Amino acid sequence: MAASAVGPVLDGTVARRVLGYELTRLLADRAVTHGEMAERLGVSRASFTQAVSGKTLLSRASLEVALAHLGAVEVLPRLLHLLRMARRSSSRRAVGDRELVTGLEAFASRIELYDVARFGGLVGDERWRVLAGEGAPELVWLVEEHLANRRQSTSVREQVRRVLGLANVTVQVVPVGLAPELALSGGFEIVHGPAGVVVCEEARSTNHYHDSGAAVAEFRQAFTALRMAAYPPEQSRVLLADT
Repeated sequence: MAASAVGPVLDGTVARRVLGYELTRLLADRAVTHGEMAERLGVSRASFTQAVSGKTLLSRASLEVALAHLGAVEVLPRLLHLLRMARRSSSRRAVGDRELVTGLEAFASRIELYDVARFGGLVGDERWRVLAGEGAPELVWLVEEHLANRRQSTSVREQVRRVLGLANVTVQVVPVGLAPELALSGGFEIVHGPAGVVVCEEARSTNHYHDSGAAVAEFRQAFTALRMAAYPPEQSRVLLADT
């Protein structure tokens, strides 16, 4: 994935989703409501809410005023980059979890992934571009043993093998039955990025995002416990080589 001086090249819809998430996070951190920010910018509350949701976009001047009001001018270069990327697409379609995960990973320095269900789909083209590109993040990928034991399609096996060949990827297989002991209900991903750490928790119909200190600490503790109980990387690679 090619990158500029301040960030990666992103699809416009992905950039819209990440920009909206970053603004929402800043507003929550500073306890500023949509109505208060809209008044500061001289627009209606509905107009500002549409901008945060990605249906419209703030102007550069409005974004600068908003970040100054939030005391977050240090993130201005990154959010201006997202704004430029977002303007590449005129789409107003609804964007959701997949776009946000893609965007967060593109800026990440480290990704910690606990995979319980999708396996091959998690090493598809979007993640490959991130992992194999310039300034690629470190990936620690924990795979449940039942996925490693399942016979996979040729395309999935090829995806897994090319990821295993990357120096920035560590893969470990988690023994069957460990997750219930840790009271985990599903897979999750911990993304370390320039704005801090975000946890994406997979649910049946949607994903839940956590960026508060207590919630992040809980998932990081669970990931550490899973990794300590998992098979060593060398043994895990042998197990995965036969999928």
